[in-house]
Amino acid sequence: MPPQLRVRLNDEVGWRILSRSGLQELKSTAALQQFFKGLYITTTGAGNSMAFVNFNINSALTIYYRSGSTKGLSLTLNLTGGIVNHLDHDYANTPISAAFAQPNPNGQEYAYLQGANGTHFEFEIPHFKALNGKIINKAELEMTILPEIDSLYAPATKVTTYAVDSTGRKLFLQEYPASNIRTPTYIAGFKYEGKNAENANIRRYTLNYRDFDQAMQDGYLVRFGVEIPDYIPSRAIICGPDHPQYPMKWKVYYTDKP
Repeated sequence: MPPQLRVRLNDEVGWRILSRSGLQELKSTAALQQFFKGLYITTTGAGNSMAFVNFNINSALTIYYRSGSTKGLSLTLNLTGGIVNHLDHDYANTPISAAFAQPNPNGQEYAYLQGANGTHFEFEIPHFKALNGKIINKAELEMTILPEIDSLYAPATKVTTYAVDSTGRKLFLQEYPASNIRTPTYIAGFKYEGKNAENANIRRYTLNYRDFDQAMQDGYLVRFGVEIPDYIPSRAIICGPDHPQYPMKWKVYYTDKP
């Protein structure tokens, strides 16, 4: 069997369900879900690790019971329906709490990214429309990870991007927009580019926005966001547009129309 986690529940859970045998609560899946809402699985709060559990494979609530002299009976209820992850982050007494406190954080030296429902940032390119009528060959965002020495946390292996349209709706960027896949496909990993004078690693993310230049020119897309995929419990401190050594850059390569 694949690696698995088995949790011994209180017998009261089994009694609560079996006591409704033959009654309306167990007549259908919808009735059962109304009667028994589901399971809440959480940690004790101790430790520094995270676990990923795939509830779509062989996951179930199994009740073992006996009826009269008959032993070894079991009732298996597969885990279906909605599965929701809830994570809380405590940013008290951290540099990021100061950024949250600013009424207008635009132009700051750093941007903060954190996966697992953490932080992200959004940006606008107000002067991009000045290139209207040009042939855009490439448009990309270059971001340098803050060089750190002896950091306890390795930077996230990849970042992804999304767009925000003129109505404020968040849009996933896909290579094939007509598909029903909602997973962001515009993803970039960092590239190692040597060391600085303090012997810290220089690593950069580069996200390509070439396919969205016309939507930006037309005003359909008004800004973009950068985030770490939720399934990656890592972080990255990004040097912002006002960083004195490694400023964030929006690079455009274009050709004049003949």
